[in-house]
Amino acid sequence: MTQDPDDARRRRGRGSAAPSRRGRPPRTHTVAALAAVLSVGGWLGSTGPASAQVPTDEPPVLLTVSELTGVLGPGSVRPPPDAPTDDLPIAEDLEVRLLVENLGEAPLDELELVTEVHPAVQDRDELRDALDGEPLGQPLHVHRDELGGGTLAPGELRGAEDVMATDEVAWADAPGGVHPLRVAVTRGSELLAEVVTAVVWLEELPTERLATTAVWRLDGVPWRSVEGAYASGVDGDLRPGGRLDVLLAGLERHGSEEFTLAPAAHLLEDLGDRSDGYTSLERQPNGELLARRVPASSSGPAVAADALERVRGLASSLPTAPVTSTYADSDLGVLLEGDQELRDLAALAAADGRRRVQLQLGTDVDLTTHLLQGRLEAEALDLLPGDQLLAPSDAVRPVTMAEDPVSSPVHQVRAPSGRLLTVLVADPTLERSLAELDHEAGAVVAAQRPLVDTAMAYLEAPDRSGRGLVILPPPGWDPPAGAATRLVDGLAAAPWLQLVSAHELAATARSAPGVVELATPTERELPPGFVERLGAVSRDLAAAAASRPDESDRLDDRSVAELRDDLLRATSSWDLGPSGTDGEALVASVERTIEETFGEVEVVSGGVTLTSDTGQIPVTLQRTSGDPILVDVVLDSPGTLQWPEGRTAERLLLEEDASRTVTFPTRAQSTGSFPVTVRVTDPSGGHELVRSTIAVRSTAISTPALGTIALVVLGLLLAGILRRNRATDTSTEDDSGPRAEDEIATAAEPGPPLRLVDRGGPDG
Repeated sequence: MTQDPDDARRRRGRGSAAPSRRGRPPRTHTVAALAAVLSVGGWLGSTGPASAQVPTDEPPVLLTVSELTGVLGPGSVRPPPDAPTDDLPIAEDLEVRLLVENLGEAPLDELELVTEVHPAVQDRDELRDALDGEPLGQPLHVHRDELGGGTLAPGELRGAEDVMATDEVAWADAPGGVHPLRVAVTRGSELLAEVVTAVVWLEELPTERLATTAVWRLDGVPWRSVEGAYASGVDGDLRPGGRLDVLLAGLERHGSEEFTLAPAAHLLEDLGDRSDGYTSLERQPNGELLARRVPASSSGPAVAADALERVRGLASSLPTAPVTSTYADSDLGVLLEGDQELRDLAALAAADGRRRVQLQLGTDVDLTTHLLQGRLEAEALDLLPGDQLLAPSDAVRPVTMAEDPVSSPVHQVRAPSGRLLTVLVADPTLERSLAELDHEAGAVVAAQRPLVDTAMAYLEAPDRSGRGLVILPPPGWDPPAGAATRLVDGLAAAPWLQLVSAHELAATARSAPGVVELATPTERELPPGFVERLGAVSRDLAAAAASRPDESDRLDDRSVAELRDDLLRATSSWDLGPSGTDGEALVASVERTIEETFGEVEVVSGGVTLTSDTGQIPVTLQRTSGDPILVDVVLDSPGTLQWPEGRTAERLLLEEDASRTVTFPTRAQSTGSFPVTVRVTDPSGGHELVRSTIAVRSTAISTPALGTIALVVLGLLLAGILRRNRATDTSTEDDSGPRAEDEIATAAEPGPPLRLVDRGGPDG
């Protein structure tokens, strides 16, 4: 049966079935040898059973799409600047290549291959439903042919191809549309396997291209474990076909396009550290970890060095400067819960990521944009460098755009200090597509989903200017090899997208009205007392660094900077797992290094007796273990002892197995026994190595005491003299004559008794 092309044009977009046009062979089925088939679709080893609607519990056929013409139509290719448009490689046919494998134990015969093109969807929600398996309705066009090659034996793998001329289908009207595509293998009325994807039809070349910032993450769990070692096998991501190798290979194909590289600082540091040789922790049969030194000449360091050079090559070739994030993706909320020491660490983690990336790559980075790992406390906004953020969709509270079905990714958020920051919010639908960038039908179908979704985002408002889109994969993105490569190819070639930097997107796309709020972060479960312990270890680390006697920045053969980084990595938002990189293990490792640096110090001084009011208090310190350190000796005592030259001695250098004695001049204010506390601290006073008590006994009367006694005696003498003078004044007043009242009183007083005297006269 044939169909007039003009009739097909009139039927475009109506959703009714259109019979096949037979003016040309509709398709060709090709049976290839197994080796040739495997060379076409390298995804067989990682695909699972097709999620088809079949009457059996497990589908008997695995259907893999190895090639697909995903973008078609007159507007499907954008000509290069100043190039003729006559010879553009516009696809004239819809081509689908397939691999069909019999998973069952019985041979399968009379198999048919069915290809359906369905009407264009109206919006992104309808596209999502179609790709998620919702019923599609009546197709626009159907191809149905026998699967060539006869009976499909158990375990047999067979290649097939379907070629459909574009003029056989009533495609969407201008500017174009996204059409669901269904490919199925049937036997009679039985559906053995099916795949649903979609293709883009562009009737005309897009004029208002969608400004798009496409971020390409290179990150992962911090590798470096306790004491600077690495768990065995962590570099699997770097090996051929590993996660990071796949991501690098995908972007290396388009090093001149405006993709935005987002390398994690801790990943680059781990690569650089491993490239010089490293210590590997290998699990033994008895469960113990055995440390083994891997020299720089081994394959592990060579792989790390190669990966680092590949990242540097990409960073220098891409026209867009890399964006950076918080160092080790530290949980700033955890650090902000602590004391000032931890808050200082939070500020360091927030601001230092871009400096470290720039140092490792040797190239400029985006100084205005900060990439968020996830949700963030509002308080942390004032710690972040730059004035704009790249954020996952759930990092901000949802905003409803009134009477506008096409929302903008550009928003404003206000920090507690009052400053406004621009937030570029990732597209949530694309986030989901990228997070699930895997499909049982293979890499081609997996990569096609986010690509057609960007096309649908454009087609929802193709004539509107000032629109934007942010493509942001999830942290730890792990796409299949073929899917990553094909996705980059599709995004780079998509004529409806204009890849731009984050800064350019913020400048050109219209901003959503109002100010958004950050979403509340999910509360993180931490071990009891973890934040307090982290703060204490951070303070002790600063104290240990201050105690070094030379310009060296190393403690027990580890740099202070590396130890501080371990504390930041201990709060990483990544799931560090039980391999030794979990937060508690990292903190404990730093704690052990600090303890070994300070070692053991003892106060070996005995009691002291002062026979004079002045004397010397000797304090002897014994260093029993540890590297050489500088210490301060501080005395605390009651006010009965004075310290003319101060309570702190001149800074001492303590070396292992050596002793030092320092003396403190003192003056006793009284006799008796007094406790004197001896504290040995680092030079900053932040860490106390030892505290001891010395008994000081004073037996002499001090000069001040004698002076006091003399003053008391002198006072008593003066008091006696004054009393005697007062008595003398009273006697002088009596000699000047009696007063009248004194005479009366005297006359009234009884005198001595009268005594008669016989004189011897006759009258006797």
